[in-house]
Amino acid sequence: MSRRPLMAGNWKMFKTIAEGVELVKKLASDVQSVKDRDILVCPPFTALAAVAQAAKGSPILVGAQNMNDNLQGAFTGEVAPGMIKDAGGTFVLLGHSERRQLYGETDALVNKKQY
Repeated sequence: MSRRPLMAGNWKMFKTIAEGVELVKKLASDVQSVKDRDILVCPPFTALAAVAQAAKGSPILVGAQNMNDNLQGAFTGEVAPGMIKDAGGTFVLLGHSERRQLYGETDALVNKKQY
């Protein structure tokens, strides 16, 4: 079984909501004819819903940059899987090297984040 190529852009802590919407609209126009791969953008969570709305009808997939390993709870500043889905995200970038190096995330923790 062959895997479909995925081209993803992790925006990290760049782009306001307006900048993200503008970028995804331009990108949607530029990639309309791309058929041989999936295209994914991972904006900051503050822009996730607006970017997902702007990407509707385009070939662009939208995902979050991280999520908590709990479905809900008192975890200040964290994002739950259901919140990502509700905002329009269909993917989550997990296990990023920065999360591992700066925040000590381990394979065990990343594996707990799978829902």
